[in-house]
Amino acid sequence: MKSAGLERHPKLWLWLTVWWMAVLFVLSTSFFSAELTKNIDFPINIRLLAHICVYLVLGFLASRAVDLNFPWKNKILITFLICILYAISDELHQHFEPARHGRLIDVIVDSVSAFFGIVVQRLVYQKRFVGKRT
Repeated sequence: MKSAGLERHPKLWLWLTVWWMAVLFVLSTSFFSAELTKNIDFPINIRLLAHICVYLVLGFLASRAVDLNFPWKNKILITFLICILYAISDELHQHFEPARHGRLIDVIVDSVSAFFGIVVQRLVYQKRFVGKRT
């Protein structure tokens, strides 16, 4: 069964993932530090929500890119490791930014969020394509 849209262009998923990683790199600069964004009035912790959202998207994109482009076994584990390594590198990057601080709790939140993005992608994939075969 042929898939539609982006599924016909597996390399595009790789580019979207790399592009999203670049967006995260920019968001990790001093321009988006807690000091500069603390005055945003929001009923919940917007910084925590941002971490959750951006890494959920990263997990989703990376999972789809790996699924469509690589014949590896254990794709979920490999994708999760890629996301964890990126979260670690992101916090290391923040450590060297003047107004930022790398924190272990952020790596944990980012990793858990990416895992849920991977799970969402897998559920969407199974429902859209695997489920239609029966």
